[in-house]
Amino acid sequence: MSWYTIRHSVGTYMTREEDLAAAQAQLRHKSPETTMRYDQAPVENRRGRSTM
Repeated sequence: MSWYTIRHSVGTYMTREEDLAAAQAQLRHKSPETTMRYDQAPVENRRGRSTM
């Protein structure tokens, strides 16, 4: 397991469980577009979001 694998797992987890802003802060990305690469969860599967 590499450092990149751990970092990518944390980024994916943060976008799924929190939001992109939390993941961006955790990963210290300057650009939101960089953090969006970690966003693989559908909106309806994110915690705290309602589905309609």
